[in-house]
Order: sequence, then structure tokens, then C-alpha cells
Amino acid sequence: MRQRAAGRPGGAGPYPSTKRFVDLLFGKDGAWAYLADFSAPVTMAPTDVDAGPAGGGPRTLLEEDGLKISAIAGHHDDAPAVIYRVDYKGRGVVFTGDIDPAGLDNLRRIAGGCDLLVFNAVVLDPPGSPTILYSLHTPPGKIGEAAAAAHAGARQSTGRATTSSRRSAGITRGQSRSQATACV
Repeated sequence: MRQRAAGRPGGAGPYPSTKRFVDLLFGKDGAWAYLADFSAPVTMAPTDVDAGPAGGGPRTLLEEDGLKISAIAGHHDDAPAVIYRVDYKGRGVVFTGDIDPAGLDNLRRIAGGCDLLVFNAVVLDPPGSPTILYSLHTPPGKIGEAAAAAHAGARQSTGRATTSSRRSAGITRGQSRSQATACV
């Protein structure tokens, strides 16, 4: 089995690059090196993605048999963040973990016209969370605005958003692509 992973080259601060991280877990001296004794052979092909603020546009990580996987830098203060897009047979899904507001431009860039945007939201709309958290995380209302600007189809917010914060962001359940402002 061949597996792929992607992340920031050289790492950032205390965070290793993806290649180094995978090696620390599954390499010859990695934390889970012993798994090779219990499973079928697994080949890992980690790819470091320039996840710095000047990382440029989306980078294609894989393109074969109609499947295309792209990535672009997110932003989460000093922690590396990567936003992924998977396209297959005319459909696109974008996945992002928690990013701060500085990562929204790249989110809009990679999410343009996607069918589904999945975003991990860990704070509530203001003033529902401590003020300091808004410099590190993006609230649901801003996520909905970015998704609408990207013309993303359905939007799926995961994490801490409550019903009241979803309503204030215009996020509702079960809307179609033409109806959705955001979909949880």
C-alpha cells in the first residue's frame, strides 16, 4: 500500500517538516517502526508543501486517473497549516483544519467553485469566545463569508460552533449548492 502526506518543508519553529514527522513515526527508528512486522508492506511518500505566508498558489501533489490532490498554505500563527483540495470526476472537496484569519485568502483561492468545503471551527462568533482566540482562529461568520466569496457549494463546519453561532453566520443544515450560504 502506498500512502501520501504533505506539509511544510523544513518545518516551522518546533514543528518538523512532514517528511521528518512521518520518519519520526514510521521510519527505521520511528515510534511505530514495529508496525512493519505486523502488516503488509507500506510505502510512504511524504511531500513537503511550502506552507509559509508567501507560499504562492495551490500546488498539485498528485494527479492520476482523474484524481487530483492539491494543497496550499493555511495559516495558524506559528504552527504550520495546509489546506487540501481533492478533485475527482468533476467534483471538488476542500478540507482545512483550524486556520486563523490570515489564512482565509488562500482558503478562498483553493476553494473556488468546490462542491464541498469542510472547515474545522473551534471558536464561536464574537463575543462567544475569549478575545485572544480570534487572532489564532477563524469564527464561523468569517468562514461563511470566505466560503461564499469562493462560490463553494455546500459548506460543512466541524468543531465547536453552536446552533446560535451557526445562525448568526447564516449556516444552516441540508441546503443545496444553489441555496447554501453555509451548510453544517
